[in-house]
Amino acid sequence: MSKQRIEFTEEYKRFTLVSTFYNSDYTEGEGHRCGYVGLPAEHSLNDIDYNDTVDHEAFKHLLGRTVEDGRAFWLGIFCAKVLEEEGISIRILFDVHGGITYSDRSSTYPVPSDNLFWYGFDCAHLDNHPSIQTEEYVRKELHSFADQLIEYESILAAKEPPDEA
Repeated sequence: MSKQRIEFTEEYKRFTLVSTFYNSDYTEGEGHRCGYVGLPAEHSLNDIDYNDTVDHEAFKHLLGRTVEDGRAFWLGIFCAKVLEEEGISIRILFDVHGGITYSDRSSTYPVPSDNLFWYGFDCAHLDNHPSIQTEEYVRKELHSFADQLIEYESILAAKEPPDEA
């Protein structure tokens, strides 16, 4: 049986950030952390599943990224490269611990909210341990993730044709 507790919730640059800690009967007293970013309503990635792709030339440079370049899971990077013709996978578009492993709209999970759309990552990979992926580590990852989501919007805005008056 798995038990979840909220470690923190904070507002950061228009985003809602949440860290959870899961403890299960299988981990003998240890567990793992997860981090979630709730997107503001106006963000262009609202309701875009982490398995979906986006087709923006501005992001093609990310396909050259290697596992050593960031913290994204190697299988996600490999699969994204295979699907290059279909666009860039949301899963690897953002450099976050282990890659994005969750997306959903919810008013109750991971915390009660105004029906936010959430992206999340977990620290439950083979070489992860809660003494290494600490609460502060997850907080830094969430801040970085939110900053990348802001940068994503900035890149898109720069690529948009100007409004004709």
